[in-house]
Amino acid sequence: MMGKPVTSHSVQSLIEASDNGGFSYGEKYSVDTASVAVLALTCVKRSIKAPDRMVLRLKILNALKCLIKNILQETTSDGLIGNLYSTGLAMQALSVTSTNYDCSRTIQTLLERAGSGSFENPMAASQITPSLENRNYLELNKLDCKDFEKTLDGSVLPLAPPTAPEGVITVHYRVEDGIHYSFNDSIEVTVPVGSSLLQVMEEAAKISPAKFRFTVEQSSWGPFVTSIQVLAGNTEERTYWQFLTGSNALDQGVGDYKPYDGDYIVAKFSTY
Repeated sequence: MMGKPVTSHSVQSLIEASDNGGFSYGEKYSVDTASVAVLALTCVKRSIKAPDRMVLRLKILNALKCLIKNILQETTSDGLIGNLYSTGLAMQALSVTSTNYDCSRTIQTLLERAGSGSFENPMAASQITPSLENRNYLELNKLDCKDFEKTLDGSVLPLAPPTAPEGVITVHYRVEDGIHYSFNDSIEVTVPVGSSLLQVMEEAAKISPAKFRFTVEQSSWGPFVTSIQVLAGNTEERTYWQFLTGSNALDQGVGDYKPYDGDYIVAKFSTY
């Protein structure tokens, strides 16, 4: 793909996962994973020229139909597909497959949320920007950066001095072993207004290290929680730490999500 070799095993794995609903985590369909699979399979499909590979092309087309159907079923009333942060990839998937989809409501919602600062995370911004420009990741090898350099004059817009929010909030925070049921610990944490969930976790760990200590790794999406107490996520066992507000899974990372006063945050050791 894009001049890079790809194994037949990788392609077959994507096809099988597409046909068998293999892009679900627990009871939730992973729109962003399915969308990336659409982009990958579309790239392979476009590269097939030889007549003796038309059977593979047909299998890919059938897989793409399944994926697009599943992705569209995740459309919400406000136009988002899956959640706010999977919508950009989903729009790219729909565009490369020439799916007839009215995206006007989707774009309106994205622009509203962008204006409120929902895409401050660079990864989130990088996934949504191509769709707003009617582009997709499959066009990356066609971009000429010199064209962009011509539009930049080196000037920097003046920024208003940041204003620190005033006041404090109280967040209810619970860590729960949802697999082995070995612990279920709760705490109320007071932090400044505008604090991230990561700061809430750090404050809880200061108050009670034995119950709320945790470790993180840096990822392209920001800090990723790898363990709480003695339980660490494991890819082979398909375990991870899921974060919820109330009963709803967070669609932002711990470094981006900002709890509100009275928020109930649950960190639950889960399987996918």
